[in-house]
This record gives sequence, structure tokens and C-alpha cells, in this order.
Amino acid sequence: MEKKNVVVVAVSSVVAIFGILSAALAFGAEVTRVKASEVLVISAEYCIYLRDRSSPASDLALDAVVALVIAQIILNAANGCCWCCCCRKPPHAKRSCILSWNSRPAAMCVN
Repeated sequence: MEKKNVVVVAVSSVVAIFGILSAALAFGAEVTRVKASEVLVISAEYCIYLRDRSSPASDLALDAVVALVIAQIILNAANGCCWCCCCRKPPHAKRSCILSWNSRPAAMCVN
């Protein structure tokens, strides 16, 4: 294989690993979250958790977000700078980069 193809395969593999890791962490966070059936509501201001309060869901979700951000940074670094004006990238490449960075916070808010 050419050197360029080896680099493409290596970068794609690393990004795929981070994507799979992020998906696994997100599914783990969903499974371990506190469900409504595990909370006893006494009043509008007071509730009791029926099981241990320290659910790892938020930590797993944060780890999933970090893995996705790392994958996106690796992809952008391998693809070249797409947010600076000095690049000679085609306009659609800049638009897709901007769209990917702007869609991530929107996806996090939906979650």
C-alpha cells in the first residue's frame, strides 16, 4: 500500500475505535441511569432514591462525549485546518466541518 493509504486506514481505524467506544459508553450510561421507578416522590421538593444514589450514568455519558470530541479533533487534524480562513479547502469541506462542530452541542442538548 501507498503511504497515504496507510495513513488513511490508520486514522479511520482510530476514529472508528473512538466512535465505538463512545457508543458503548452511551449505552452503558442509558442502562445505569436512575429510572422513575427507583425514585419515591414525597412532595414537589423532596424525593427519596430507592437504590444507591451514586449512579455512574453521568460519568459514562461524559466519557462518551470526551471520546467523540477526541475523534472529531483527530479527524479535523488529519483533514487539515477547516476553521481558519487561510486554508485552500473547497467550500463544501468548510461547511461540513462547521456543521459537524455545531451539531455536536445540539445533540448533547437533546440528550
